Amino acid sequence: MYTIVAEDLSKKKGQFFEDLVTFLEEKLPRFTSIKIEGSDIVVSTDTPERDFSKRTLRQLVRKHLHNVRLKGELKIIAGDNKDEYIIKKRKGIELEIEEEEEEEF
Repeated sequence: MYTIVAEDLSKKKGQFFEDLVTFLEEKLPRFTSIKIEGSDIVVSTDTPERDFSKRTLRQLVRKHLHNVRLKGELKIIAGDNKDEYIIKKRKGIELEIEEEEEEEF
């Protein structure tokens, strides 16, 4: 059982959260079940023998963030538990780069 803490994604816009759930339902095998618990997405399999890798789940979430053009604003990182991922906002690096470029001219 894997958990995706998507609080920042659900704060951004609720539609992106629902789109992520739909995307995972389409891409993950049929024997997986996806439940929504507040702002968390819980992905589990019916039997331990049919478990899939945690890395596969991370790659699917990254692919979805890229497809909806949120990869520059959000990132997925490992959580405190070994079976947990967190979708977090990226720090404002773009603003610092723009200021440095203006100073050069």
